Amino acid sequence: MSIKKITSFQNPLIKELFQLKTSKKLRDKQQTCILFSKKLINDLLPHIDVQIALSCHEEHLKRFSHSVLISPVMWEKFTRAPANKDALCVSVKMPKMQWPKTCKSVLVLDTIQDPGNMGNLIRTAAALNFDAIYAIDSCDIFNDKTLKASRGANFILSTIVGTWPSLFEVLEAEEIPLFVADLKGNMAKKQMRFALCVCNEGKGPSLAAKNEKRITIPIHNVESLNEAVAGGILMAKLKGI
Repeated sequence: MSIKKITSFQNPLIKELFQLKTSKKLRDKQQTCILFSKKLINDLLPHIDVQIALSCHEEHLKRFSHSVLISPVMWEKFTRAPANKDALCVSVKMPKMQWPKTCKSVLVLDTIQDPGNMGNLIRTAAALNFDAIYAIDSCDIFNDKTLKASRGANFILSTIVGTWPSLFEVLEAEEIPLFVADLKGNMAKKQMRFALCVCNEGKGPSLAAKNEKRITIPIHNVESLNEAVAGGILMAKLKGI
């Protein structure tokens, strides 16, 4: 265990951690992202590979091999969050993007641009025991806002970023039917094996999915639901819950 005290934002390590927080390009290059919250990190420890831990509380850092201690003022400037008892962040290696050995339920995220909605969809998929997440033309899965909303479920489920042709190839080989969330679809029913495509509420399904089976849920008094709410209900319906 080594705890390094840093007092300047000009320190190269602090600069790099800040860039990991804000730059998708750097996250992709290093295959590393940032997780915030002592409680969340404790919950995820069995699933994550911690590289560096950062906090303004020395006691939070004792369990980690490589740690950085900063002042409460630096913490608040770095995270824009209070220097309270939950003040801990870690840089972690992103999980490898690969399909699970057994795959009965897949959530396909089609042009989801809001990180909060994306995170909520991923978290719901984990809660309902989905096997994989497949994101196409969507916002960054490892954006700190997405990770916060998902409560780190990205590290529990197999999570893949890909294309429609690659997805269709796998679904065809595994004989997994694809269902697309659409207001004009048929009522959703329980399925033994399936992939559910949830799309951007404003744009609708991508052209690549236009010939797939459309499913919906009964909606009253409102024109539509946002993708996180509708997606959660459809996931439960297809699971037979």
